Amino acid sequence: LVETITTTGASTVDLTGFSSAHNDYMLILSDVKNSSTSAMTSIYYRLKLNNSWDTYSEYYQITLYSANATSSSTQGGSNDAARMVYSPNTGTTSNMTYYINNTNSSSRKHIHGTGMSDNRRIQLGSYKNSNSPIQGIRIYMSGGNIIGTFSLYGLAKS
Repeated sequence: LVETITTTGASTVDLTGFSSAHNDYMLILSDVKNSSTSAMTSIYYRLKLNNSWDTYSEYYQITLYSANATSSSTQGGSNDAARMVYSPNTGTTSNMTYYINNTNSSSRKHIHGTGMSDNRRIQLGSYKNSNSPIQGIRIYMSGGNIIGTFSLYGLAKS
């Protein structure tokens, strides 16, 4: 365990425990939801690169949502941030596990994971074009404040 943050209504959650000790990390989001009971929003992330939170439109993603055995939705694109979870309904929580790869390399930074939000199975794959090491990950809602526990684990180097 590198770092854990529990919040009851912050605008952002900044995990900055990345170092050269690990090349790959696991990020667990537990019981995450919007602090507003009337808002349905998405959860996004941005990376800290070169001592600042990166907002350039080079976050590429593909996300698959499956509400049940017969319906699903796929979204993709390039934006100034990448979506982690799509529109958790009001009052419900999201539980996700993400893997962050190539954090110290001079190649693309990969983030992929799976989990549940409001009875929807979610799979995410995204990457950020950057030659710089990851120094942190910022998690935030598209509207309102965020509640939940965020745990960052460093994975052993092979």
